[in-house]
Amino acid sequence: MKYATFLIIFVLSNTAIGQDCLLSGEWVSNEEMTLTSMNSSGKINEKQRKLLSSDFFGKLKLTYTCNSVTSLFEGQSRISTYELVRNENGGFIMKSIVDDVKYDQEIWFTDDNRCYYSVVGKLNFNEYFCKSN
Repeated sequence: MKYATFLIIFVLSNTAIGQDCLLSGEWVSNEEMTLTSMNSSGKINEKQRKLLSSDFFGKLKLTYTCNSVTSLFEGQSRISTYELVRNENGGFIMKSIVDDVKYDQEIWFTDDNRCYYSVVGKLNFNEYFCKSN
């Protein structure tokens, strides 16, 4: 009986960890994919396009564990916690806490699961992050 209880707990724990760890590893902002999305959005004015096209994307690195993320941008790092919750549309809601402030961000994985993206506010384009090799 003890063995059966242990096995059930082990299986349930691995299932839970597997979902929570979908992002485990290092992800890097993908400038090319993000700019392609931005340029096709139709919501960007010329001033915004110039600002965001000039070496803005492609610098942010995110390193995920099963429940925390460390962001590294231009030598500055920050650690926060997160949780992924599947939504009814097939994506995920990333619930995170950064400096005691709660954020909800909807993310979607690309078909090959090598990248994920989220919509950038009212500008209506996707920012992509791809797994490091």
